[in-house]
Amino acid sequence: MQDRSFQQRIGRIETLVGELEAISDPAVKAAAKELVASVMDLNAAAFERVVQVAARYGDAGSRLMDGLIRDEAVSSLLILYGLHPQDFETRVRGALKNFEGVKLVSIEEGRIVLRMEGKERSESALRQAIAVAAPDLVDLIIEGTAQSGFVPLEALSGARA
Repeated sequence: MQDRSFQQRIGRIETLVGELEAISDPAVKAAAKELVASVMDLNAAAFERVVQVAARYGDAGSRLMDGLIRDEAVSSLLILYGLHPQDFETRVRGALKNFEGVKLVSIEEGRIVLRMEGKERSESALRQAIAVAAPDLVDLIIEGTAQSGFVPLEALSGARA
């Protein structure tokens, strides 16, 4: 689980972005957006260099990258900058290895459908694991849970003809 300070920083960034969006002066708004984009570009270039340097060191570099992708904060940034060595599906499948009785029904364009076929720990633990592995997730549907599926009115009030 990501440490609290990392989550707080993310929250603060989201707040500041919201404040920037509320600026009415178009020149100031454009300059602020350009500043943010420039800082992100600089960070992306630095992360890309880290990945390139690690790749030059063979097994030692591979072990370093394995350690980096296991760190939630670093992994999230590698995903953000398009540098994570594992694709979306690989990351999702890796997270599912910790859950027995959960079947991957489909995975397409950031949308995941899972089915809980056995007695699993909890839906919330499953959702958390997927969110950590794939923060670029668009949608997650978990079938076979109390929250999923349509329940007809007749089933609740008794069948009536």
